[in-house]
Amino acid sequence: MGAYYLNRLGVNVNVYEKDLDDKWVKIDFGKLHKEMRRKNIVRRKKTVYIGRQKFKTTIVIEILPEREYEARIRKNKKGQNLSDK
Repeated sequence: MGAYYLNRLGVNVNVYEKDLDDKWVKIDFGKLHKEMRRKNIVRRKKTVYIGRQKFKTTIVIEILPEREYEARIRKNKKGQNLSDK
């Protein structure tokens, strides 16, 4: 038996993973986006830690169509939350 939840993280939520030396590394989603595009990866699932308390969870990252991605970036630059859509 298990429990599941679905949530869209706000831009102000830090997401971390542990490196090979067991140190916390903040995920750079811009860099991850470029890597996924370059390698033609549409969806990626990984174990991460969110927030100040570093709550362990699994995140599923999906590439948006380029038009939607650009629209969200423009909204974010205007000070709006990416999850508002």
